[in-house]
Amino acid sequence: FQGEGIVSFPIHPNFSIEGIFGGRLNLMHVDQKVFQTSFPNRPGEGVFDTLQVKDVRIFSLNLHVGLALRFWEKWSVGTDIDLLGWSFGSRGLFLYESEGSTESQSFQWASPEPFNVMLMGRNDRGSLNSRFWLGYRFHKKWEIQGGLAIVHIIYRTDNTLAFENDRFFSDYKAGFVSVAYRPFN
Repeated sequence: FQGEGIVSFPIHPNFSIEGIFGGRLNLMHVDQKVFQTSFPNRPGEGVFDTLQVKDVRIFSLNLHVGLALRFWEKWSVGTDIDLLGWSFGSRGLFLYESEGSTESQSFQWASPEPFNVMLMGRNDRGSLNSRFWLGYRFHKKWEIQGGLAIVHIIYRTDNTLAFENDRFFSDYKAGFVSVAYRPFN
C-alpha cells in the first residue's frame, strides 16, 4: 500500500501461485466434478454435454491486478482478478456424455488448459480467479487474508467432440485463507 494516510486506494499488479483441489464435487446432481460446454460452442437449451472429472488438481501461476482499501493501521479490504498466466495439473481419462453425439457416452483424455488469459466471460481461457478479501497485516511485509474466491477452470479434451467442442468449464465460489508477502513495502 502506498501513502501515509489511513485510507489508500492503490491498484497493484502482482503474481499469485495457487492450487485447486477438488475431490468429488456435486454439481448438476452428479457425484463427480461436471464441466459444461464452453462458449461459443454451447449447444441449445436442454442439450446435455458434459465432461465428468474426478479428483481435479490444477496449479497456476497468474499475473493479477487488484484494488485495496486500508483502514485503521492493520486492516484492509480488497479485490483482485487474474489476467494472464500458466496452469498445469492432472490429466486423465474422464467420462464424456452428450445428447448431441452418436456416442452418448465415451471416455476422453483431458487435462487443464495450460495458457490462462482473461477475455471476459465464457471466452476466458485456462484457470482464472477473482478474489474479494479482508486482510490483517501482522508485520510490515506480511498480511493474512480471507474471503471469497470465484474460480473459473477449463479442461481441454484431446479430441474434438460434439458441437465442435474440446473445452469444458466450471465456475464455482469458495472461501479461502491466504498469506500475502509484500517485499516492496
